Amino acid sequence: MRALQSRQPLVWGATLLALLTLGVFGVWIVDLNRGATEEQPLLNTNYRYFVDETNELSLDYVMAHAPFTSASGTNSIPWKLAYQTYWIKIDFNYTGLTERSIHVITDNPSIDYLDAYHILDGEQVRRRVKAGDITLERLNQLPLPESLAVTLPPDHENQLLIKVTSRDMATTAAVDHES
Repeated sequence: MRALQSRQPLVWGATLLALLTLGVFGVWIVDLNRGATEEQPLLNTNYRYFVDETNELSLDYVMAHAPFTSASGTNSIPWKLAYQTYWIKIDFNYTGLTERSIHVITDNPSIDYLDAYHILDGEQVRRRVKAGDITLERLNQLPLPESLAVTLPPDHENQLLIKVTSRDMATTAAVDHES
């Protein structure tokens, strides 16, 4: 019994060392898992805009020659209460492995014309949407959608070029990444 009592501090020390080792190992494992499960953003957006003061420029001209200005989002575009055409270019930097659907919110009843072009690799128009309410044809056939569905294929440069014309302040184009 005396031999066991003389070794009691040694037993307690070994037990504490074992528990400390297990604790450090557990923290290390948790830290490894935390690093492996952190999600990297698969979608980044960059906004640019161009104000067409003539209200007549074509898609081809705007794609080739328009001097777009960077914006942090659509809230930083200098919208005016006048009849103007705004071209909003949203660059999608998508790094996923499968197609991803997102929505660009366009719900603004003051928009007279809204034309959207999903452009792949800077030149190929994948999809066109024409909407607005200023003309009878558009009013009957093309109501203003609440949002534009955009399917982003992987391994392509994806852009959405939105032409917005309005007599009122035509704020629009908020991207919903959660779709």
